[in-house]
Amino acid sequence: NFAYYIAKWNGTSWSNLGTGMNQRIYSLYVWNGALYAGGNFTTAGGSTIGYIAKWNGSTWSAAGTNSPNSYIYAITSYNAELYAGGVFTLAGGGSASKIAKFNGTSWSPCGSGMAGSLNEVYSLAVHNSELYTGGAFLTAGGTTVNHIAKWNSGTTGIPEAEQEALSVMPNPSKGLITVSGFHDGLRIFSILGEEVKAWSSKPVNDALQLDITSLPAGVYFLTSGSGKALKIVKQ
Repeated sequence: NFAYYIAKWNGTSWSNLGTGMNQRIYSLYVWNGALYAGGNFTTAGGSTIGYIAKWNGSTWSAAGTNSPNSYIYAITSYNAELYAGGVFTLAGGGSASKIAKFNGTSWSPCGSGMAGSLNEVYSLAVHNSELYTGGAFLTAGGTTVNHIAKWNSGTTGIPEAEQEALSVMPNPSKGLITVSGFHDGLRIFSILGEEVKAWSSKPVNDALQLDITSLPAGVYFLTSGSGKALKIVKQ
């Protein structure tokens, strides 16, 4: 069978994913239970879907609205959001220079992004709770970095985790935490963007006690219904 730029392996044989794409795929990443593909294609599964698409196990669909407008070379997740890097200049309906993030619904730029005579992003990776990017760029967020940069509160001028009035006590914690400053719904994600816990309960007197005893020790991101994230540490 023709696979058209993408195929899956079940341990014994290869098979196609629908009708595939009309051009190359450069990156694959699993996030929140779906497979994301990035490349230079402009159709996926026979539909007009440019440069990044989502596979749910049976069909291809667009990854939200106003996705990046040109080639995508790298995809990863960080702070409970999906990041894409490539040669694009637009995402989220505005300027996004070679790197952008996706919250599951919409895209947004990452500060001023990358610059240089050749400023593409070729690689993204998470290490020690920080996002690293490599490519042909010379500057990131207006700072000279020469082809590699890490995303924290300094290098790219973007906060490590978008904050709201959300607060957690104690943090770090070995088990019980009290969360305040949210209105409805809480979720916890690993640094790889995988949801590991969720609560639909509303706060009582502006606070809610949660038990994270079952989580392995490490860094996680707590998100409220607004989609903002706060870093928490499980000891």
